[in-house]
Amino acid sequence: QGVAYMAYGYAESTGKPGAFLVVPGPGVLNTCTAVCTAQASNTPVLALTGQISRRNIGRGLGILHELSDQSAVFAPLTKGQILVDHASKVAPGISDAVTLALSGRCGPVLFQVPDDVTVENADVVLGARGARLADPVPDQKSVEQAAQWLAGAKKPLIIAGGGAFGAESELLALAEALEAPIMMTRHARGTVSDRHYLAQTV
Repeated sequence: QGVAYMAYGYAESTGKPGAFLVVPGPGVLNTCTAVCTAQASNTPVLALTGQISRRNIGRGLGILHELSDQSAVFAPLTKGQILVDHASKVAPGISDAVTLALSGRCGPVLFQVPDDVTVENADVVLGARGARLADPVPDQKSVEQAAQWLAGAKKPLIIAGGGAFGAESELLALAEALEAPIMMTRHARGTVSDRHYLAQTV
């Protein structure tokens, strides 16, 4: 639990993916609280964990650290689960996991490596570095409609959440143009200085 919260804290404070490494089964189960927190706050965290041997997954043989369906346990807590089945897929799999954690609505990703994969020999090709994919282009008509509503508002108020990080200057420019207070949730603290006259906190 401690290492998972350390990864969460790093990612939350830097905006970069945080990562932790634990054993499968009881080890990864102990991280559920931190992973759930990362999901709720849209924080990119990589949960790197082992897994029992490929031939034994799902057989219920009572293998040390066996969890009947580790991916299913973490399905509601993560953006995705990646289980690599060969050593050659570890490096590109990590790249995919980072991209998934950072793209769209950020969040945690479970990355599992079976113990028999860890002793395999394979050529390693690092490939592209994991990075955030481009966000979808906003619908222009919806943007224009929102601008009209804002222009006609008598007492506009901006409520900013954690998704405002990365658009701090745009948020402040909008608030100043509208003379609208910015109510920052706990996850948005820091998008605008608390000392700014429009900044409020909840």
